[in-house]
Amino acid sequence: MSEKAEREGMLPFPLTILYVEDEREARELTGFFLEDYFTRVISVETGEEALELFVRQEESIDIVLTDLSLPGFDGFEMLRRMRRRREDLSILIFSAYAETSQLVQAIDLGVEGYLLKPFDPARFDKVLVGTVDRLLARRERMRYQQRLEERLRELEEECGRRKREGDELR
Repeated sequence: MSEKAEREGMLPFPLTILYVEDEREARELTGFFLEDYFTRVISVETGEEALELFVRQEESIDIVLTDLSLPGFDGFEMLRRMRRRREDLSILIFSAYAETSQLVQAIDLGVEGYLLKPFDPARFDKVLVGTVDRLLARRERMRYQQRLEERLRELEEECGRRKREGDELR
């Protein structure tokens, strides 16, 4: 758990993370760790399971953390399908492999972090907290933009109303 997050009383984040890992022991250990960070952790074993769940609960999933070597289709195929459905999805990869071709694919998919196995709690903490910070900042910018657009519409309506009233007085 990040000292910064603890000091600021941020944990657990009011977010849902979907964790995809085919190795039971790794899934349980990492899932246990994730429960300190998120109010909801969904752990699944395969890319197919993850994609089915994502399609059903798309709007409630904030972050996807996945291994790349999965039974059935691999993590990249799963992520490509998820990304097609939701461009703003925060994605983290947790893999034992860091080959150049995988890193290039991760960049192309807009992955926010690439964590290497074995599990390093300090690195994991840093990447998780950074990802959540960026996600929350992105959402806040979107809310701010929506409020600005709404206010602009209100002002345009008010100007139109005043213009009509002015035309009626002439």
